Amino acid sequence: MEIKILLANENILAVEKPCGILLYSETENQLSLMSELIKALPELKNVGEPPRYGLIHRLDKETSGIVLVAKNNEILKMMQEKFKKGEIKKEYIALVFGNIKQKSGVIKCFMARSKADRRKQRCYEIPMKGSVRYRFSETYYEVLKRFKYGENVLTMIKAVPKTGRKHQIRCHMAFIGHAIVGDKLYGFKNMRKINKEVRRSMLHAHKISFEFQDKKIEIISPLPTDFMEFTKNLEDFDD
Repeated sequence: MEIKILLANENILAVEKPCGILLYSETENQLSLMSELIKALPELKNVGEPPRYGLIHRLDKETSGIVLVAKNNEILKMMQEKFKKGEIKKEYIALVFGNIKQKSGVIKCFMARSKADRRKQRCYEIPMKGSVRYRFSETYYEVLKRFKYGENVLTMIKAVPKTGRKHQIRCHMAFIGHAIVGDKLYGFKNMRKINKEVRRSMLHAHKISFEFQDKKIEIISPLPTDFMEFTKNLEDFDD
């Protein structure tokens, strides 16, 4: 697997993770971004703990885009603290099912693991009683473009998570009735045709920005070829 480096200095690596590749693996024989990165840069084994090593944050297997990796333990700790404090801004580009008519919006809910399907997270408007741990979550989104797809409409959005919950954007968009195209876990039954056609989750970690050593760092990952190829064959939709 070829690894695309977006930024490299003495402290941080920014690399591009393809869709369908694990961020890290518990077993040595399973392909992952970190296993391939360590083959190229064995010194990363000295950072953090296996199997995550210097990974600063998460990115789902189904999601493509930017991943930050620390090159020493001091930077790993510092950058993880920045994430916890909300000092690192992440922007995603997603193609979702249906017509989002408003130009922008904010999704706020409490998230917890689904009791019906333990692979999934679920949104709740208010926490329910019981032993389940509910965590507040918030995502801002902005409509970029709309497309026709047969008798349906697809909407391309920019999504900015204000919190960092597992599956947050995927769960939030399904919660408001606009699941991400290609997301077989959170997608709806009427999306089966398009999900077979795209063969990937149409969610991409497009941009990360943060302050580092008194400088603003901005990293951009262009939309992958397979993402762009699908959308360029669609007709624009003007509501």
